[in-house]
Amino acid sequence: MKILIVHTYYQRRGGEDISYELEKELLKSKGYQVAEFERTNHLLEKMSPMNLMFTTIWNHLAYCELSDAIKEKKPDLLYVTNTFPYLSPSIYYAAFRANLPVIQSVHNFRYMCLNGLFLRRGKICEKCKGVFPWYGILYRCYRDSYLASSVVAMMIGLHRKIGTYEKINGFITLTHFTRQKFIEGGIPPEKIFVKPNFLEPDPKATQNKREGAVFVGRLSQEKGLEVLINAWKLIGGRLPLKILGDGPLRVFVERVADSNQGIYFLGERSSAEVIAEISKARFLVFSSQWYEHFPRVFLEAFSTGTPIIASKLGAAEELIKDKFTGLHFQVGDHADLAEKVKFLLANEDLWNQMSVNARKEYLEKYTAQRNSQIISEIFQKVLENSR
Repeated sequence: MKILIVHTYYQRRGGEDISYELEKELLKSKGYQVAEFERTNHLLEKMSPMNLMFTTIWNHLAYCELSDAIKEKKPDLLYVTNTFPYLSPSIYYAAFRANLPVIQSVHNFRYMCLNGLFLRRGKICEKCKGVFPWYGILYRCYRDSYLASSVVAMMIGLHRKIGTYEKINGFITLTHFTRQKFIEGGIPPEKIFVKPNFLEPDPKATQNKREGAVFVGRLSQEKGLEVLINAWKLIGGRLPLKILGDGPLRVFVERVADSNQGIYFLGERSSAEVIAEISKARFLVFSSQWYEHFPRVFLEAFSTGTPIIASKLGAAEELIKDKFTGLHFQVGDHADLAEKVKFLLANEDLWNQMSVNARKEYLEKYTAQRNSQIISEIFQKVLENSR
């Protein structure tokens, strides 16, 4: 089977870019003939505001270039990760015109929400789900700008109106939670498949002495950093907490680490360093307050046999089984988080069992081998349904 894969790289490299590259290499390793159609959002940097607006809504150049690539490569399937904003939804029409089945891998809520997060001012917001995103313009949900928000709203609204997304043959979400949100947003259930992320190579569980807790992620409000830090103040410095990452709250975290015993800020680290720190921790803390899709850090924790204490919300609630691979605490409740930490520290047998379960969860669900089986089944089903 020949697959033409499509991706727009973000200006700041992120999880979607990493997931795309891992899937690309996985498909190649499993014998698929893979052709690439890749662009980068750095191409937008020299555009005028007017050109940027039209490109976001409909990039005619991308449409023409992908049409040529389809004619040249003659793929059996178009597999798309990210089109926003440079490629635009115009690329779907290049496939539709060639009667080429399209599968869209979903890593955000951009089809319904201007910022793709269902997040406004640090709080969950679903007001634009399934309707024209007027509220997104009103609240300046994209880059805190009326103009930028209007452009993205026009892109979403126009392509909903003309049925662009209805013509896509299949969507792949990372969790059942995200699948349900897309159903609520108007995508037919029979078109939505679930395939999680995977981790390769396998870091393997280690016999390191386990001490303290670790947080890994973007240092921003929606990640629940204040909740995390307030919980550690209640714990009273008895348990070390290492914080890894970078972001707009970096200075705040640095100040907290300087003035609070037991809190250590390690900054942004490489993937290998992150995994090493996770494998040395007794547990990972995930305090996010928004609908995360499938944080890579879950895979890193599961693969190293590290239980997770996570906010009971969205994908985290689905992927982490309470008292099996980790513990849940109420979203935004630092006192409940502190209690869950104390509970886990007081129950050594439970921790041991959860560590074993976490590693088993990785081996059963999140290896490259298992992922390749799932994606092959999805490809075959979409091709059969499109004939």
